[in-house]
Amino acid sequence: MLDGDKKPYSGDRYVIDTRRVQLQSGRQRVGVLRSRALVEVPWMLEAILEFNSELCSLENVKTALVRAGQAVGLLDFRPAKKGWFGKFEVKDIWTEVQ
Repeated sequence: MLDGDKKPYSGDRYVIDTRRVQLQSGRQRVGVLRSRALVEVPWMLEAILEFNSELCSLENVKTALVRAGQAVGLLDFRPAKKGWFGKFEVKDIWTEVQ
């Protein structure tokens, strides 16, 4: 993961965010404190994906990634887990033929 200046995040650059969360314990809900790394905006992620172009087009891959960024997200407390963090957008996508 890279920051807005395209420099890799390292352990000393994280801020720890601590919040109260509700957990299910049997039939009871209990409140506990949970700490997570807080990645400050802006941040960037470069990834290499491999896909079978005979089964799926590059446009389909981009569509899936765009939808995942809006509805699923990354890391903890993302939209898929009823949270509001972890959303992302796809800035660029391309193929390299080998």
